Amino acid sequence: MLETLLLLATCVWVVYSALARLIHGRTEIEVTVWSFAVMAFSMVVDYSRSRMLSAAAKKHNSQALEADALHFSTISGVPRS
Repeated sequence: MLETLLLLATCVWVVYSALARLIHGRTEIEVTVWSFAVMAFSMVVDYSRSRMLSAAAKKHNSQALEADALHFSTISGVPRS
């Protein structure tokens, strides 16, 4: 439930920002080291999640877990071995 609320809040913020930029015509985007840090952290989390799901899929012989592991390995950009 909390994740849904966070996604809803993010959606509202994105729509508000987009409308404000369209109305005011300003599109200043600030790229900082934090932008890259968040992306790198997300890739590490997705990679570790993919590895854990892959191990669980083999242990439990689950195609659903294997598919989820494949999904997270494609998101992280790190190929599966």
